[in-house]
Amino acid sequence: MLARYQRKNALKVIHAAAAYGHHHDWDFKRTRQNARMALMTIRPESGARNIASANVPESQNYPHDCLEWSGDCLGHDHA
Repeated sequence: MLARYQRKNALKVIHAAAAYGHHHDWDFKRTRQNARMALMTIRPESGARNIASANVPESQNYPHDCLEWSGDCLGHDHA
């Protein structure tokens, strides 16, 4: 079960995948496949959280979810 903020982020991913598919004139099946792959990626990679990176300072200018176990609320894994 996803928390409310995780569902909100998952919906943003779905909307972005739909917009990308529309922009590239993809059919519904390919667009849905793209959204499914994106959703399958965000769960293990970020827990469906929007994480700002300490290694990419400009990412901190956008709304992001605080990592409760991180003292500065930022991710520190690569870029």
